[in-house]
Amino acid sequence: MAQTIGYWQAQHVGLRNTRIRHDVRVDIIKGRYFCCPTPRLAKVGYLDLDTEDDIAVSARLGNGLQQPHHVLAKLQHRFEFLPEGAEARKRRANHRAARAAARWQFFR
Repeated sequence: MAQTIGYWQAQHVGLRNTRIRHDVRVDIIKGRYFCCPTPRLAKVGYLDLDTEDDIAVSARLGNGLQQPHHVLAKLQHRFEFLPEGAEARKRRANHRAARAAARWQFFR
């Protein structure tokens, strides 16, 4: 496995900000963008997680490899985003630290 970089340096999906102009490989697929064949997803197994499950699933599906996931540019206009309220997980006080810790936990 290539040396794992931190969460905030990893390649992320950026559909909300229209940053995907062409097909791109990413390290972590955010939960809202996940699509995967059911048999492959079933092999991930049970994860007893309340948060950062997208990081854990990305790591397991990608076998810990760097940028194993392929996000298609044609998805750019296929999503309809709901408004986010104050309860959004990214508004947690420890959001950045929790994401970074999960990256190191699941990509070892």
